Amino acid sequence: MKIEKGILITTYRGREDDCAQEAWYIFSELGYSDFWPEKPGMPGIVILKVSFDPIKAVEDLANYAKDKVWGIRYILKAIPLEIITETDYEKIATATETLAPKIEENKTFRISVTNRGSNLSSRTIIEKCAEKINRKVNLKNFDYEVVIEIIGNIAGVSILKREQVFSLHKFREKAIKEISGQE
Repeated sequence: MKIEKGILITTYRGREDDCAQEAWYIFSELGYSDFWPEKPGMPGIVILKVSFDPIKAVEDLANYAKDKVWGIRYILKAIPLEIITETDYEKIATATETLAPKIEENKTFRISVTNRGSNLSSRTIIEKCAEKINRKVNLKNFDYEVVIEIIGNIAGVSILKREQVFSLHKFREKAIKEISGQE
């Protein structure tokens, strides 16, 4: 079975086309070629469907932003989606179970759900997914985060470390501190 993966990108409302174009430009410049943007019909959201490792691609975007943080205008946040599936309790739990071995023994995790346009209960999603992971939960000082992004009938699941989500705001904040000598 082929696993569908992608990158969830947030942008300003009404700027989805500009964001998709910027993502195409930057990821092409970074050497990626096999991807296509999709607009799921939610304001401010673009999903890049990819055939490559979305975590590495977001890390490459972060490295790109270190030098060109002021050149990025529309990609506000980029979240890797290791598995894209249907918005269904069991399918999300199965995707979580598939990724669960990424969390090493003696490491902790937490689950976060961002639910946009779905009637599924975030609490039920968390309960069903937590059953699939045989590790300790730590809501504050976790080693890994099970990120579940729901956009209508599409659900994306990833198991990430803290630094594996790109936030333009955080990069700009850091750049301002460096320029002003506060860091």
